[in-house]
Amino acid sequence: MQRSGVRLTGGIPISNKANLTLFDVLEQGSSVDAGTELTASAQSLQEQLVQVRKTELAGLAASIEEQYGAIHVKSIVKLGQPAIEVIRHVLRENHDLVIKGAEGQVGKFHAVFGSTELKLLRKCPCPVWLIKLSRQKRLSRILAAVDLSSNARDKASLDRLIMTLAASLVSRDESELHVAHAWTVANEQKLRGRQILKTTVDRLLVSMESACQKQLDELLAKFPHSNAKGHLIRGEPKDVILRFVGENKVDLVVLGTVARVGLPGFFIGNNAESILNAVDCSVLAIKPDRFETPVSISES
Repeated sequence: MQRSGVRLTGGIPISNKANLTLFDVLEQGSSVDAGTELTASAQSLQEQLVQVRKTELAGLAASIEEQYGAIHVKSIVKLGQPAIEVIRHVLRENHDLVIKGAEGQVGKFHAVFGSTELKLLRKCPCPVWLIKLSRQKRLSRILAAVDLSSNARDKASLDRLIMTLAASLVSRDESELHVAHAWTVANEQKLRGRQILKTTVDRLLVSMESACQKQLDELLAKFPHSNAKGHLIRGEPKDVILRFVGENKVDLVVLGTVARVGLPGFFIGNNAESILNAVDCSVLAIKPDRFETPVSISES
């Protein structure tokens, strides 16, 4: 299995003994016929640009191999729509990970992560690591946001994958790993206001918290070497995660996304989308096992 990315970062391919692909996509120019001479000239310039970029990436690949030696690096330049070409290459080569630098530097998701990043989050079948370039290379604190839905097989499997990847990164950088689960009782305020005994609601809260704590402890026990610190926090996921990121200066959030099983395409989900719209750090987004991308390998 190979790892796919657009830039070497943080030693991921090296520590995992993976192959690395440097992949760049140049957007094609307009297909409008501007006359034979002008069209030929535009095509010539585009071909020259492709060759220049291929030379640049080949040089970078060679320097990485020379510096590290333990990994094989190849470079590819394509013409087309960036997100679509990346996903097609992932499908062809069965890559495990896409790493991409965020183009923006400040602000919320749509300023930090552009349309290409959003398309990758929605449609790429493998995990996508979007790196905020203004952040330091070393990951001091990593937050794994888990769901703990014991009655949902896909979500439980997703939690384990989130923990596996987060623990791997912690081992590499000797980072702090924090694992957070946000819990709440649906419609609590309405329950209290509908002549339901306060003691009944309070007992429900205690039972819910106890069940969540048990599930969190069981998950952490499966990763004893990660030295993860568990956090069971009452509140809505968006509020809990964003507050935790800000208060603890988290460098990377590892979170799962939601897919509609059996339907091609990606459905981010309200919680993940809300977090992505406001988070101010790098993000590693993990897909469920049965995710199906709507992108076809064929270019037709």
